[in-house]
Amino acid sequence: MNIGLIAVVMVLGIPMVAIICGTIASIVGKDATRKDDPEQSRMIQEIYNSLERMEQRVESLETILYDKKDARHE
Repeated sequence: MNIGLIAVVMVLGIPMVAIICGTIASIVGKDATRKDDPEQSRMIQEIYNSLERMEQRVESLETILYDKKDARHE
């Protein structure tokens, strides 16, 4: 695997997840002051769960890429 690909995954993947999580957190914070809408709350919870799974997948991909890189250099 190319070290450039690893860099791209890390440079784009991690900040993207952080930005999305921050956006959701700000939406949830604004919603706390308004009357709770069950449908909107459910949707935000689904997005949050999906982002957690995406973060786990990105971390797994990073691990795989690092392991392949290390295996080639041994």
